[in-house]
Amino acid sequence: MLRIARSLFVVLLGVLSTAGPASAETPAQAAARWGLLGTWRLDCTTPASQANQSFTFAVREGRLFQDRNLGGDAQDSSPMTQATIRPDGKILLTTVFSGGTREAVFMKSDDGRRRRVMSNRGVDTDEYTIRDGLYVSNGQPTPWSTRCN
Repeated sequence: MLRIARSLFVVLLGVLSTAGPASAETPAQAAARWGLLGTWRLDCTTPASQANQSFTFAVREGRLFQDRNLGGDAQDSSPMTQATIRPDGKILLTTVFSGGTREAVFMKSDDGRRRRVMSNRGVDTDEYTIRDGLYVSNGQPTPWSTRCN
């Protein structure tokens, strides 16, 4: 009986060691799991404007996009090539804009309804506009945005 158990154990180890790695989570899957999908604004009761910019994270044809409405005609849509949930619960996002690729880290509130940018940097330049939750230009903390839908 012990010999059979050992044989089964050896076979099980062999099967487990030859199994391929699990498929990696796509940016769209990570964003959905983190709760990022939807529209975010400082104030959901007022329309998008320069002072109340709107950011929508959406999946189209399996790909993650960030749609920005910065007020008026200032609108764009950019693909996101990376979304990784970090061990500390924050999400790392890489977005390809027409002017260059940026990497941002967001944290969310305990209830998941608010988010805040903790860092934002140019991938090619390594220049930060936000570091440690503060705007580099003036040292002010980044505001919390609310998920509007």
